Amino acid sequence: MFDTNVLLSAIGWKGSPYHCIDLARQGRVKGLICPEILDELTKKLEQKLKFTPIQVIETIADLLSFLRLITIANTLNFLTTDPKIIWY
Repeated sequence: MFDTNVLLSAIGWKGSPYHCIDLARQGRVKGLICPEILDELTKKLEQKLKFTPIQVIETIADLLSFLRLITIANTLNFLTTDPKIIWY
């Protein structure tokens, strides 16, 4: 799954993030995205890259043409501490 920072960097500055996104565009890797990341990306495109509403729509539509939209369950299972680690 591509996060907002990778997508924003790929769109705005190319480099390694762009190459990762391009691999998904070519179908060489499966790219995933969720509605929460799309929402955050929309805001960042407007705020940081000063995209117009049309540019945002076109960019999101382009991403959705090759990224698979998935839903994340509202539960997150994690350990708050590792019992093997002693913190000083």
